[in-house]
Amino acid sequence: MEKIREKLRKPEAVVWLAIFFLGVAYLLLSFFNKGGEGDAFSYYLRLNTQGVRSFLFWLALVGYGAGSVRLAVFLFAAGMRGENPLAFFSKERVEKARHYFSRLGKDLLFLVAPLIIGFYVMSLAIGQLNLFNASNLKDELLLQWDFFLTGIYPSLSLGLGAWPGWFVKLVEVSFLYLGMALLAFAFYAFFWRRNIFREAVAAFFAGIMILFLGWTLFPAMSPHDRFLDNVYGLSVPPLVQEYVNDYRPQEEIRSFLSYIRERKEGLSYLPTTTMPSAHVAWATLLAYYAWRAHRWLGLAVLPFALLSMLGTVLFAQHYFVDIPMGMLVNAGSILLVKRLTKKS
Repeated sequence: MEKIREKLRKPEAVVWLAIFFLGVAYLLLSFFNKGGEGDAFSYYLRLNTQGVRSFLFWLALVGYGAGSVRLAVFLFAAGMRGENPLAFFSKERVEKARHYFSRLGKDLLFLVAPLIIGFYVMSLAIGQLNLFNASNLKDELLLQWDFFLTGIYPSLSLGLGAWPGWFVKLVEVSFLYLGMALLAFAFYAFFWRRNIFREAVAAFFAGIMILFLGWTLFPAMSPHDRFLDNVYGLSVPPLVQEYVNDYRPQEEIRSFLSYIRERKEGLSYLPTTTMPSAHVAWATLLAYYAWRAHRWLGLAVLPFALLSMLGTVLFAQHYFVDIPMGMLVNAGSILLVKRLTKKS
């Protein structure tokens, strides 16, 4: 019994719990949707990695680069010490490499495989949730909360400022490539900070379960989809319509919005997962665990994370209230994982 409790306190148990949770959610939503198909996996994959081939290419490139740097550092250090560089290929090192790759294979099986399975099940469940939420949107409620907190509609006002073109591009890159940044950090943590990797993955999936509950209780499309383009042709409150009529952002923001609209072409149902913001939750998670890994890395990642968060509202992809709620989700998921795994 004690061994079972010990296993349940490991970070990997949180990932399998999330897989079970999301799998049940997918089956239940599929039942209520009467077998309808939502499309989330292809959208999020394309948006964050620019396609499967690009994803695999960058994954292979990072792996090749890491191996090359490791070899180059060893050869350089050996040369500086006057040692034989061929010692890198000695029998002793080959034996160490065999043990290393044996352990690596086990970690890929028990740590990385659940992550991939969890991401896939998450995408399936989100697809069904988008379909289920399409007739129960609460966008106007979120706009009311925004107005109460700020006195304006930030997602419909922030894009009207005179932003430097280069700054908007920085925000765009940070917003679009948050997924790639998470992947790069996960790759680094897996090979050099394994404990950080395990905890961060567990916190990611703990956050997914909290986010999923939030998306179910407060289904909402992005302000871009719901109000600016009004893709479903729904009614818009008069005051909000005035903001929409006056929305004339600069060229860089218009170009980004056109790009996002093209990416969503062909989707059966548009995303309804704005509240809380997964984008904000993941950006803060990245900054936190980068800081945990190395202080300098956390400081380097922080501007990227902040710009990515700014992009959620600047590009009308989230409501203002989504930002603090996304931060709370991240804080809650980290504390939950720490509590569950503190004795592991």
